Amino acid sequence: MHASGLAAFERREARRSGIYAFEQRPEALPPALERRFRQDRAGWTHFSAQPPGYRRLAIWWVASAKREDTRLRRLGLLMDAHAKKHRIGVVFGQTGTVPTPGARARS
Repeated sequence: MHASGLAAFERREARRSGIYAFEQRPEALPPALERRFRQDRAGWTHFSAQPPGYRRLAIWWVASAKREDTRLRRLGLLMDAHAKKHRIGVVFGQTGTVPTPGARARS
């Protein structure tokens, strides 16, 4: 980094850091929702095996809902998809499910 960039970084104010929505995204589901998801062991195992970027987007999709009933509905969709070894399409701006690459169909 250039000297001017280092100087600007040193002058930053902590109160003005982390104020944007993208900087405040949760890293995990709210505890009550995570407990509910963990009860479905196969679905939770499949979800946990996904890449971190996918998990962050899926968690944000569930946790960002303003109403509790919407959060529960989204969690249900997420759980159903992962129980079938599918991903939800939030990564692509869709709400459908797509098979996980490399996953074999369940019989």
